[in-house]
Amino acid sequence: MHHSAFDYPVTTAETTAVQLGGKVVPDPYYWLAQDSPRVQAWVAEQNRLTSHYLAGLPMREFVSDAIRRYDVARPDQLPRFAAGSWFWISINPESGRPAVWTGPEFPTSGRILYDTTGLESAVPTVTWISPSSDAKILALGLCEDGSENNRIILVDVSTGLVLPEAPEIALMDNWTGGVHWLPNNSGFYFTGLPNGSVDGGFEVFLHDLTSKHSRRAEIDWPHEAEYRGVFIRPGTTWAIAVQGLSDPVPIAVLDLADPHAKWRSFIPEAEGGLPGQVFADQYIAVTFVGADRGRIVSIPLAGDGSVDTWREIVPESTVVFRTVIPAGDRFYVTLFNDTYSGVHIYGLNGEFIDSVSMPARAAITEGIFPIMNLTRPTFETTPLFVVSTLTTSWGIYKHNPSSGGLDTIVAPAITIPDAIVEEGTVRSKDGTPVRYHVLGKRRTEAGPRPALIFAYGASNRPLIPEFPGAMAAIVEAGGIFVHAHIRGGSEFGLRWWLEGRAHNKQNGYDDLYAVAEDLIEKGLTRPAQLAVAGKSNGGMMAGVAMTQRPDLWAAAVPLVPVLDLVDWFNRPYLRGSIEFGDPNDPQDLERILATSPYHAIKAGAAYPALLAIAGATDPRCPPCHVSKFIARLQSAQAKGKPALMRIHENEGHGAAAAADVRVRLNAEWLTFVLSEIVS
Repeated sequence: MHHSAFDYPVTTAETTAVQLGGKVVPDPYYWLAQDSPRVQAWVAEQNRLTSHYLAGLPMREFVSDAIRRYDVARPDQLPRFAAGSWFWISINPESGRPAVWTGPEFPTSGRILYDTTGLESAVPTVTWISPSSDAKILALGLCEDGSENNRIILVDVSTGLVLPEAPEIALMDNWTGGVHWLPNNSGFYFTGLPNGSVDGGFEVFLHDLTSKHSRRAEIDWPHEAEYRGVFIRPGTTWAIAVQGLSDPVPIAVLDLADPHAKWRSFIPEAEGGLPGQVFADQYIAVTFVGADRGRIVSIPLAGDGSVDTWREIVPESTVVFRTVIPAGDRFYVTLFNDTYSGVHIYGLNGEFIDSVSMPARAAITEGIFPIMNLTRPTFETTPLFVVSTLTTSWGIYKHNPSSGGLDTIVAPAITIPDAIVEEGTVRSKDGTPVRYHVLGKRRTEAGPRPALIFAYGASNRPLIPEFPGAMAAIVEAGGIFVHAHIRGGSEFGLRWWLEGRAHNKQNGYDDLYAVAEDLIEKGLTRPAQLAVAGKSNGGMMAGVAMTQRPDLWAAAVPLVPVLDLVDWFNRPYLRGSIEFGDPNDPQDLERILATSPYHAIKAGAAYPALLAIAGATDPRCPPCHVSKFIARLQSAQAKGKPALMRIHENEGHGAAAAADVRVRLNAEWLTFVLSEIVS
């Protein structure tokens, strides 16, 4: 029997159970995790209910208009340069489909080299590009179902013809950069899914163009399920085998200049990771060993990698070091200074050269996880940066050493008119200061406003204060967008991550509640006008927030979330990761079960309005988490607040979404939120 005013589809609760850490856990909606006609029919019925409800909301037209202005594409892939030619991902202006361009100048002079216009897929995406160093062959990743899973396409640059030498093994995503060419361009390394699914784990292959054969790289990987890859910086002769998504470590090296050399172990582990780049015979990297905010070391590649061979060249300071970017005889380092981005320039022995003059309160867009920044394109002289602020969308810029600032290569598309950013700091439950930013329109009258808090808090990923894109619709409606820096991310260094993961996971949620309560106490909003949203782990955060503190929110939107931690720990993807805790520790298992949103729902509780969104082809956060969560919530919800879901076909975790899919998805959930928090 439903206690809500909504006519939800009938959902049967069964007497099934699953095991985790030796404990039997009831799972009445386990059947929704199956791929069966019964489940497909149930999902279709739920989607129809959601469509009907959203179609009747009064904010729909306003949100659609705002999104047309603010939902601009973020340039996640910088252009690549090789042998006098630039390569970049854009669109075919005639068809609107993704295409790869090449030319002597970016982005003013070029031709389409590869075009997805003629493909049968309705949602093709080029997820990465990698030209050979002689610019004769372009490798690219083609995703055709929104999942981010992609296959390698090889294109003859001179003719534009697709070559038959590509491997058939699928790639998980673009997080390890696609392919990494050998110095002589005879082949490349890539990280693939040997069984065609993440359930089979990651493997690194060496593909030979002549034989068209891919063989497993002979590397001893210390951890079975972790992200991994082999990286070769163009113009160098060392291959570096790296393992770890959040804390990448160079576990093995290969001297490519020696035809008889074999892979040998290098650095098996380093707390916080050791992300870096090759410079001649040195590995220059950021380390958090002995430095909570990071320091920079130079490590001889011919050595054994032991800590006593590390030479500190840049000591720890008040900023948090992030990514090393090679540029000829120097390197750039991106950093965080009180959550905002900066860049320092150093010589190869660590001598300080300059700081790049940045726009005020700027954010540099990089890979969201540290391993992704090992694939960043390198430049002989000065690098390119993608920069935005909370009020101005993304642009592409090049450092100008003469002025010390940035020259505009691709200008930002839009600035939110009359918008201002205010800073906030609040003490969390344990006394830790938590930073947040409030974006809103300038106004003279006081009083509470509709508000949306957006946060992440996991996996050593910083949630940078960048342009909010479609979420600027909240500001356009007279509300405030609140960007919160909760523990579990990396904005303030290694400790900020460790204090928000595993058995410390609750700290991040307490940080979120502290921000919400501070906004209410200051009179900026009130619970009836306050919503929370997040994506991926941030989606789980939104699920935890609405189950732990339903009194704080009018609405919650978990986007492509993890919502069932029992199911998560029983899946092969990143098995062994303790980001959410250790289920083999009996005490931690109880905390995990109490935190898991699906298991935390209580019958008869008054929960806020909820719309949970998943992608049918998501290889990371299974859509069944949304289905099971909604089934239980619809049964338990005590008041007439909607508990709705949307599972999008031809959509995965979001990074490979076609533009029209992204716009439609954002329009739906923002219409839902604004209809709940705007009077």
